[in-house]
Amino acid sequence: MKLKRFLFLLGSIAIALLGCGYAVALFGSSACEGRMQAEILAKHVTGRGMLGEVIPSSQIRVFSRVEYPFMVVAGYSVPVDLHASIHKARFLVLPGYVHELSSEHSLTL
Repeated sequence: MKLKRFLFLLGSIAIALLGCGYAVALFGSSACEGRMQAEILAKHVTGRGMLGEVIPSSQIRVFSRVEYPFMVVAGYSVPVDLHASIHKARFLVLPGYVHELSSEHSLTL
């Protein structure tokens, strides 16, 4: 009987921790988007449309998604004619703390 109570308590704590992790990541995703937007502006990233028109930094859209508890993936896509250069970064998000863990860049054809 004590073992069942202990396992129930342990399971409840694990579920609560996972729920809090997803909630913290969801609320911290805007901070991750802000960091990616700051990167775009700091590097003066511009794209190029199909007709050769320049797409300024202010029009490049930033996206984010919660991947795991306390983990957010944020990024942006820079159009280059018919192709795009995709830049993503993984962030560890804790209450009041955001840290970039890794980044990757790829070109879609």
